[in-house]
Amino acid sequence: MKKPSIDFRQAGHFHLDDPRMELLVTACRIHNGGMPQSDPTLAAFNRIDEVMRKRCQMPIEKHDFSAVLSEFEKRTYFTERDFLQLASRLRNVIVHDKKDPVVELATPVFNVVERIERIARELEAPEKVEKRFVTEEVLTVHLGQTLKEVLKMVSEKQFSQFPVIHEGKIVGLLTENGITRWLSSAVSSESLIEFSAATANMILGHEEKRENMILIGRLRELNEIRLQFSKNPFLEAAIITQAGKPDQKPLGIITRWDLIE
Repeated sequence: MKKPSIDFRQAGHFHLDDPRMELLVTACRIHNGGMPQSDPTLAAFNRIDEVMRKRCQMPIEKHDFSAVLSEFEKRTYFTERDFLQLASRLRNVIVHDKKDPVVELATPVFNVVERIERIARELEAPEKVEKRFVTEEVLTVHLGQTLKEVLKMVSEKQFSQFPVIHEGKIVGLLTENGITRWLSSAVSSESLIEFSAATANMILGHEEKRENMILIGRLRELNEIRLQFSKNPFLEAAIITQAGKPDQKPLGIITRWDLIE
């Protein structure tokens, strides 16, 4: 026998006398094996609501969930907006069930409950950058280092971005783009500077005049950094230090390509 299917996106629009109601209840019970899932769904959704309101400082008596969701999305990289909008409608249906025990309007299927619970866990314990990107050693260059030495590092280590250190401070980011721009400039101007005499300081001056790097602390949330990359198309790397200060030792580096999933 083919299992009936229900589009939960429409659940919030059903009326109690809707002829599809019997099918909705039957489908929910078939998918759940007859086990109610409404209580864990409400509990997980309320955890999500609480975390978002706390971070956005939006009390429940003044703002509905949709407004909180919109504000939260401005503060961190978040891909579950559409799903949670639908889930909030399902929550409203379940809450109605609690008030009217005679009519069972809807029981969420297992995969919906599981997804809501996963979102709640991730929001309560967001991944920090240190978990994946803090390393034992970060390759850096100093201002006086020669281009020949830098290109050797690129070839041997297969890296394309290097923090530049001067007098114990991070002063910039050396990239393949900057090296290419310097080479182009040197050729077009018929510069008398020998290739072997070129230094990181010369190349750094040919990096595009845009913010191509940021400094971040090791305890920053990874999704906050994803948001920075999504907002700034010229950002090439986030350099990790203990507290995001330029006079601290580089502990790791995150590039745009590292965050592609």
